[in-house]
Order: sequence, then structure tokens, then C-alpha cells
Amino acid sequence: MRPTMTERKIITRFNSQAHNLRFLIRARSNSPLPQSAFIEYKRPKKDEYGREVSVKAEEVKRARSETFWDIKNESLGIKDSNDYQVIVMESPHRFNKEKKIENTDVTSDMLEALKKNQMGRYPVRIFEKSHFANDVEARKIIGNERVVPEVVYIVASPLDEKELMNVQVIASHCKKIGVKKVVWIAPFIPFGREDKDGIIVNGQVQYTGQMLTLRAFLHGLRGIVDFIYSEEPHSSAEQAWAAQGGIPYAPISLWKFSIDQIKEEENFDRENLVVMGPDIGRNKAAMRISEDTDSPVIQLNKHRDPETRSIWFDPLSKEQLDIIMGSDRKGGKDLLMYDDEGASLDTAADLLVEAMDKYNPKSVRLILSHSRFTDGFIEKNSKHHYHKGWLENISRIIEIANAKGIKLKIYLTDSRESVGDIEIFEKQPSNLINLQKLSLFLFNQIQEDVDNINPWREHPEVILQN
Repeated sequence: MRPTMTERKIITRFNSQAHNLRFLIRARSNSPLPQSAFIEYKRPKKDEYGREVSVKAEEVKRARSETFWDIKNESLGIKDSNDYQVIVMESPHRFNKEKKIENTDVTSDMLEALKKNQMGRYPVRIFEKSHFANDVEARKIIGNERVVPEVVYIVASPLDEKELMNVQVIASHCKKIGVKKVVWIAPFIPFGREDKDGIIVNGQVQYTGQMLTLRAFLHGLRGIVDFIYSEEPHSSAEQAWAAQGGIPYAPISLWKFSIDQIKEEENFDRENLVVMGPDIGRNKAAMRISEDTDSPVIQLNKHRDPETRSIWFDPLSKEQLDIIMGSDRKGGKDLLMYDDEGASLDTAADLLVEAMDKYNPKSVRLILSHSRFTDGFIEKNSKHHYHKGWLENISRIIEIANAKGIKLKIYLTDSRESVGDIEIFEKQPSNLINLQKLSLFLFNQIQEDVDNINPWREHPEVILQN
């Protein structure tokens, strides 16, 4: 099949016509991107046994990502992008079965909204499952399946392997019945923290034995999922693994969504605000927040012990101390820290407790894109190091803030169902936990895809990869 006129315009971004045609053929056949599309120094290295080991999170070059998105869209041959339907895989509410307060997971919010006001031409389709008698197997059903649209949007925030498999089952079914384009809108994707299976020791590549669960899953979506939008992924590896499966992937940072929400409700004292990034992964977001609010930024460097998993930070430089303490060295700054997720909250607690104890801030804002909130545990190794859980750590933060009279606010999105039950904070001051609802943001994301807007080109400020 010869390339269309639109495709020819797109592929002129590259210099080599032969290379362009190969790139187009790859998109049409759901083939992985070539190795030349990936950043060289982040590609896997070989250990002493010749095994390819990932010591850095793999990453696709930004220009290739943008073009890959365009060409993939063209290759699908969609005649009417408004011929679409939304499928919602609602959270099972395993950890919050009673739902005593408002929904804390965006899939429930979106499902309720779509039942009242459908998006597009067709009613929302709902993924359901039921067990065969007392068997461990479950039957899976999608309701409201009366038509075969050209495009389907799957909204799902899976938390484990079983729920990842359900996404795969839904996508496979859609392709089987004739859907041309399947898009996964993923407020949260699990296993992103497992992005490397090797380390460098004394200049030598060593394999750790770590299994890359998400890599295997994303490779398994080849040919049944055509695009993925993911909100605040842990690292660039997720997009790289999707590209290896022939799937364009948009890693959308939620920093702007969260900051815009706060701006609507509060007044930033820009002259007094200090933005903090806790590690390399989130320092880019911290820099963007700094630019957006015209405020200084402190980018920290976090270290983690490979055996105990305990963490520590490099000491602040003189320049950083000047920022956080002010010229009079009295402190009184408004600190804002942004992180991708709160699991045990070890990082946030260690950093903020020290900051509140040493640097005398006026207020502290903690923004977490994903609220995992896990309990404490003992590291299963010879040292048996104990890690505090989310309740212990958040209590540490609250305790020192109260003791020092520091105004504290914690912002979470409803991207996923939390393991820990945040309802226990109903008894706390009402403005301590602030839940930011993602449903409208995701509806807009779907609409922009319907309008064939390329997120890599139109929203570069929230795609933080190189």
C-alpha cells in the first residue's frame, strides 16, 4: 500500500525517504520502533554472560515519539473519528468497599458521569465479571455492546496482574469484533517502579534478577492496543516498552493539572514560594512548576541503599540554603514538593520532617499524583530493615507541622484506588487532605484524541521526557 498524501507530509520530517517508508510500514504492521529511535546511553548493556541488562530506564527520542504518533494514526485509516465509544473498567473497591465518602477512584467518577451524560454517539460500555460457581476463573462481559464503533477508549486504572490482564482481554475483544483503533486511557499503570533489572558495580554491569512485569505486559498489547495515554508514569521505560510493542504512548505529567487546581482555590505568594523536587525523576516537574509560578527551585538528589532500601539525600548546597532560608536566614518560606506517588511516604516524610525541623518554613504543600498508601513492612534480606508505613509517615509529618505551627496541605489525585483508607482523615481538619478529581481532565484527553491532536506536539510542557 502506497503512503497517502498526509502520510507523505508527515514523513518528510526525516531526511531519508527510504527510512521514512520503513518507518511507515512498521506503524502499519504494529512493528516495534527501530533501535535508532531509542536514546543510546539508556539502552540495555550486556553483562559478563552476554545478557542484555537495563541499568537505566530506556527512553525513546522525543522527535521520534511525536512522529510515531502521527504516522500510527494515519496508518489505522479511521474514516470518522467521532464514531467512538467509551468502555470503563471500574475499580473493584477492594480497599474501600463501603465507599463512605465521595469516590476516591476516577474510574467510578467517570462511569457515573457517563451514565448520566454519554460521550459521543453511544452509551458507555461497562466491563463486568462474575465467577463460575466456586471456581477461581471468572467470566468477563462488556455491557451495552450493540454497535461496532471505529474507535474505542478503554478507561482503566489497574492495580495488579489480574487487572492488567482484564485490560488486555477488553482490547483483544474489541479488535476481534472489528474495532479499528483501541486507545487505553490509563490514569495509573502498576509495576512502573520495576524499570531496571541491573546495576553498575565497580564499572561492571550486574544482573539483579529483577523481573520487569510491566515490560512483558506492554509487549503483550502489540496489535490490540493502538495508543496509550498514561498519567504521571514512574519513568521513561514505560513509553519505551510500549514502543517496542509498536504502541505510541503519551506520558502525561500531572504537575500542571495539580498546580492549576491549586491556583483556582488559593493565592500563591510567588515571592515566598520555594519548589522542591525529591529526586531525579520528579526534578523536571519541579522545574516546570518553578517556571510556571516564577519561583526558585531546589532539586534534590536521592540515594537508596540496594539492600535495606533506606534512603538519604545529598546535603543542600550554599545556594540551596540561601533559597530555602532566605537572605536573613530566618526561613519562613512556603515550600511546595511534587512527587509522582505516595506509597509508604518514606521519601516525603524524611524530606519534609527534616525541612520543617531545620529550615522553619511558613507552610508546606505536598502534591502526590498517585496515592498508593501502603503499610509498613520488613525488608526480606539479611538485615531485616523495617520500613514505616504510610500512616506512620504521614503522622510524622502532621506531628511536626502541628508542633511548629506550620500550615500543612496534602494534595492527591483520584488516579487510582488507594491501598490505605484515606477516609480515616475525615476527623482531621477538612483542608489537610485535598482530593483533586481527574474526570474532566480525562474527558478532555479523550476529546483531544477524537480531534486528532498530537499530545507530543500540543502539550510539550507536560511531557517531560527528552
